[in-house]
Amino acid sequence: MTQRLYSTDQIHRLNAWISLISAATFLTFAALYVAGLEWRDGFIFDSHGYVLGRDFLNFWNYGIAAWHSDPEKYYRPDIYWSLVSGQLGTDYPHQLWSYPPSVMLIAAPFGLMPYLAAYALWTALGIAALTYVICKWTRPAFHPMVLMFMSPAALFCFISGQNSLFTTALIITVLQYLQKRPFLAGLLLGILTLKPQLGLLFPFALIASRNWKAFFAASVTTLLIAFFTALFFGHDIWSVYLSLGIPMQNTILQDPPDIIAALMPTLSMDLHVLGVGYRPAMGFQAIFAVIAIATTMWAMARHRDDPRSWAILITGTILFTPYLMSYDMVMFGWVTAILLQRSDLDSLSLAAILATYALPYIALVMGLAGVAGPSLIPLLLLACLVRSLHQRPVMTQPVAA
Repeated sequence: MTQRLYSTDQIHRLNAWISLISAATFLTFAALYVAGLEWRDGFIFDSHGYVLGRDFLNFWNYGIAAWHSDPEKYYRPDIYWSLVSGQLGTDYPHQLWSYPPSVMLIAAPFGLMPYLAAYALWTALGIAALTYVICKWTRPAFHPMVLMFMSPAALFCFISGQNSLFTTALIITVLQYLQKRPFLAGLLLGILTLKPQLGLLFPFALIASRNWKAFFAASVTTLLIAFFTALFFGHDIWSVYLSLGIPMQNTILQDPPDIIAALMPTLSMDLHVLGVGYRPAMGFQAIFAVIAIATTMWAMARHRDDPRSWAILITGTILFTPYLMSYDMVMFGWVTAILLQRSDLDSLSLAAILATYALPYIALVMGLAGVAGPSLIPLLLLACLVRSLHQRPVMTQPVAA
């Protein structure tokens, strides 16, 4: 079958239209969300009763706990709930304290600030970090800026106060430095263990590309982070996290509320919607994980400097883990930006790219409607990327501005 390739002018127009639609959609949903906000007792609440930056509340409390004795006690739901209810009232929706304890290393300064000031600073720093990285590595920068900061994933990121802006900046920098400055890339990759599910494919990528310097630096950085976490917060902190924190995350996968299922575009959530039990769902999820590992290792072994290999790694990350929220997909905005600057796109690949970019919205609508299938979209994109690398090992240059 003849594949349709796009001209330079068509690529420019495509970028302009996608940026415009993305911005208009983002601003519309953001306006609707802001219209439902209410200031109360030093916090801003949304129409569902959650504080603005609902996940940042956990991060902020990690910062508070960092200055208290025995912070591991907050992995007990009753103790953490007593802390949150004291801050926001007993009618506030329940949340779990389940992040890795190493998060306290970076959360500590924010715990010394009032909540809204801490949230504003956290958001501003995330925007600044990602802006710097985009401007440094992506030319032209305008459309990538719009595609990332006004992506569906970014909307959920701003609402939840998550760390996706920082992790995306880290991932982009790691990929750019892997061959040029492997020790620095490995150090930054070690920091990504603060959000472990986003870095699970990187060890396989480093092994496949034989980048032992980066692998060594990432391993040492990870061990140092674990060591200083235990040094500052007690030697029991990691054992408590393993025995209480991780099982609490699994409870979300075992019996997720409908809204959580709609915000997790993973195979395990698709199977949950279909009524499949937890254990068989994890078994099928493992098949996706194997596919992600195999394709990432193949791409990084043979085409480690090709942006399509980086796209395979990031798309594989979406497929790999059962615990991935829509806001974690900010990193895919960069994949969209770099792929849409290429002139060798075919129609199927373009459709897969745009559908994966819109996946947070698609998954939300399908999840709330009780319809399974969002996880198949990144699987289609992965197949298109593998086909592209196999058929055209040398990719055309980015379209000039």
